[in-house]
Amino acid sequence: PETLDELHPGHEGLLEVDPPQRAGHLPAGWLRTADRARLDVDGFLWILGRADDVIVRGGFKVDLTTVERALLEHPAVTAACVVGLPDERVGEVPAAAVVLDESAGQTDPDDLAAWVRDRVPAYAVPVVIRPLSAIPLTPTSKPHRAAIRDILTRRVDTPTSTSWRC
Repeated sequence: PETLDELHPGHEGLLEVDPPQRAGHLPAGWLRTADRARLDVDGFLWILGRADDVIVRGGFKVDLTTVERALLEHPAVTAACVVGLPDERVGEVPAAAVVLDESAGQTDPDDLAAWVRDRVPAYAVPVVIRPLSAIPLTPTSKPHRAAIRDILTRRVDTPTSTSWRC
């Protein structure tokens, strides 16, 4: 994305397409998607995730879906969504909303953060983990990242926050 250079097989980049059929309002030529992808040596296209699911924290790329998978491996976590929150010093920091299985017993926030820390690099561990009763969804049943970001931002800025700061 930084150089706009065409990549060789095996290298990850942003997917661009030049569809033969397009909606009337789209310009002719190549269109950049928000998908991270790579071509393998046999010419197969692998979609690796969304570019907007990656944040940069102090120069380190954090794949938010990887952090979500680590949270979901915890036996008490039934749902998770990780978003980037603005940070003046490092650009963005990961923050998580989780739904906990109440039958799993009390989940200590430090234990949950340690669980994630054992599975991802330290810079990818969420700085805030907020339990919710449900993850807000879009009409297509995907996590509503903007709504979650708003919830986490309000909780972080509130002195009486019930968020877990890790």
